[in-house]
Amino acid sequence: METFYTLTSLREELRKTVGFSSVDELNTWLDSPGVKPFKDEFVRAYLTNNYANDEASYSQVTNLLGANTLMNFASYNSSNTPDKTGWSTEKHWVRFIWQTGQYAKGHETAWKAPRDEDMEVWFWHAYEVVRLIKAEYTNDQELERGS
Repeated sequence: METFYTLTSLREELRKTVGFSSVDELNTWLDSPGVKPFKDEFVRAYLTNNYANDEASYSQVTNLLGANTLMNFASYNSSNTPDKTGWSTEKHWVRFIWQTGQYAKGHETAWKAPRDEDMEVWFWHAYEVVRLIKAEYTNDQELERGS
């Protein structure tokens, strides 16, 4: 049986699991200097370019984050927006996740950078944050849970 999040319940779930005291605090974090530039880039480079209906696979995103990062390190880590011609859905998602994680490591943010033992949990939360951004952009009021 499929289970679903509503956009509202996804916000609330993220608020609780990531550790924000309110949905307003989560929204403030999404608009913070450590997230907003990467969120805006994700929207501009991915969602506005006819990819809004594509969903990234969690396993493919984590594989890229874990195994393929060194090969694409410059693309994911550059403060300049790289040429994304031919990028897969997952690469767009990984760039956002990588950038927010790197920012969190070097700055005091509401969402803490992951420690090695917490990486899997942090990746899942980051993946769900990207799903939230995508759902808000597309005004998708019902999302499949855990896709």
